[in-house]
Amino acid sequence: MKKHISCILLVVLFLTLFTGCGKTPAEPEPQPEPELTDIKGLWIAPDYDAEGTILAAKIDDEYVGIFEVDKEDPSRIFALFMGSVENGGAVAEDGSWISKPAKNNAYLNAEEHTITLKEGQLVFDVSIKEYEFDYTEETVFIRGEWDDSKMPWTEWGENESLIKDLEIKDSKWALVDNRLYYYMEIYNPNTDIMVSCPRYLIEAKDASGNVLDTTRPELHHISPGEEVISAGLISLSTNISPATVTFTQDSYLEKYLHTGEFTSIAPLEIKDISYGNYTVSGKVVNTEGGEIREYTVAAIIFDANGNIIDIDTIGGDVAANGESAFSLYLHSPDTGSAKVFVYENSGWLH
Repeated sequence: MKKHISCILLVVLFLTLFTGCGKTPAEPEPQPEPELTDIKGLWIAPDYDAEGTILAAKIDDEYVGIFEVDKEDPSRIFALFMGSVENGGAVAEDGSWISKPAKNNAYLNAEEHTITLKEGQLVFDVSIKEYEFDYTEETVFIRGEWDDSKMPWTEWGENESLIKDLEIKDSKWALVDNRLYYYMEIYNPNTDIMVSCPRYLIEAKDASGNVLDTTRPELHHISPGEEVISAGLISLSTNISPATVTFTQDSYLEKYLHTGEFTSIAPLEIKDISYGNYTVSGKVVNTEGGEIREYTVAAIIFDANGNIIDIDTIGGDVAANGESAFSLYLHSPDTGSAKVFVYENSGWLH
């Protein structure tokens, strides 16, 4: 009897399993497509705090551009970012996309921007890499009108122009007492665009290509057609002598293109240079109005073959339409063969 009952239970269990395997799962309920919002047009950042300028954005079905625009004269405009748009400029609420730098973004902020639509506002998040630090900046934009009739170089409007890369015309380096001296000549071949805040990566490498030390010099601006000198030194943190030193544009650089009235600034000048035993002195002259401009003076001694023997630099500032005296020390007494340059660090433009 017990065997009979056991057989019945096994049959029931088998039939239950068999029947369960044969069931077709219920089809999921179709989800409605999210409603898309057209975000094309003009936007402004209401919380942007900069005297005399607004932070503005423009979006079409291909690109998003971010600009700093002078309130009084919209021809004074910084192009900060130019990136891609998805879905032809439409996005769902709480939807986002990663805007990648456009192909003609060579001298703008090169970081990707995550853009999210939240309650009718656009939130721009960008992760910045600054030396060994990573941090995120968030900017909120709302719908707002601004004068976009003076748009710079982009696919928009009649002001489109071809951007040419800055060129390193010459670079030299020398190792003296574990100090690496460097020198660069940087040229802006553009005729109508000033590049602001270009930064360069200088890497000292051993024979195997391993990086021994780095520095990132930054210039204030390079006007159209201008050549700018940058020079300095690195106190190496290793006793290994570099086999090569490379000079390249820094990929983490914050950089801007500037159009309109401020496409050119009169360069700082040097006058009354005098050479003494181990010293070079003179005056930096600022022929521009505006505000104080900060500078670096570099004195470089070359030998007969054009190799660097010594470099020294000194910083200072000079008032609008003013002069500033400087005096710097060189390790070589042969100061009469020194070449003296001045370049701007930062100042009244920003």
